[in-house]
Amino acid sequence: MNAGAARQAIAAGVVLISLAACGSQTQPVSWYLAHREERVAKLRWCADSAERQGKPDCINAVEAEQKAMMQPNARTSADNLKFP
Repeated sequence: MNAGAARQAIAAGVVLISLAACGSQTQPVSWYLAHREERVAKLRWCADSAERQGKPDCINAVEAEQKAMMQPNARTSADNLKFP
C-alpha cells in the first residue's frame, strides 16, 4: 500500500468514527427536560432492557422526568399511561 492510499484509508476511518460518535451523543438532563417527546421515547427505550437502564442517557432521561414531575402543570411520561 502506498502512502497516498494509506492516508485515504486513515481519513475514511476517522470520518466513519466521527459519524458513529455523532449518533450516540449523550443528552444532558436539561435537554431531556426541554424535549418531552424525546424524553418519553428514551424512557420507553430504557425500560425495555435492564442493561440499558444504567446508560448515561437513560439516567439523564429519568432525572429529567423526575424534575418535570416537580413542576406545576408539567406534562410528563405519566400522561401517556392508560388506566382501565
